[in-house]
Amino acid sequence: ETQELISQFGIEEFGSPLFTPDSGPWRVANGIAAGEESEAEGPVALTVTGMVQNELGWTEAELLAMETMEAEAPNSNGELETYTGVSVNSLLALAEVKNQATTVTFITDTGETLEMSLADLTACENCILSFRTQGGLSTAFPGFDDLPRLRGVVQIVVS
Repeated sequence: ETQELISQFGIEEFGSPLFTPDSGPWRVANGIAAGEESEAEGPVALTVTGMVQNELGWTEAELLAMETMEAEAPNSNGELETYTGVSVNSLLALAEVKNQATTVTFITDTGETLEMSLADLTACENCILSFRTQGGLSTAFPGFDDLPRLRGVVQIVVS
């Protein structure tokens, strides 16, 4: 029953579940083979869900292996800093955003959110999810200095 609640959480608000049920009994009941998590790969670090053709998830190792780019954005002290990461637009392109989508919400591991219009985000050629030295991802959105910088981004929800 708990796993069923988990599978439905967020559908009403975001059009897609925010969490994936993954208990052993849930996997068996739904005919899903137990996944073998490679130590080199690790757990899923980022998912793209919602109004996309392909809901996707990547481990940190997979994200680090992708083509990267640099972006200059303010750090926590308000000073410009150069960050390296993965293009948000390339991640959205891989997920194939549906035509009706208008909004993108970034969600952190602590539940913080940042909502942007899809049009603003796709117009930003150098908006990235930067790699953090302690692991995980942060937003680095040059030209959007009024937006908070999110640390620990784990999900992108397209709506």
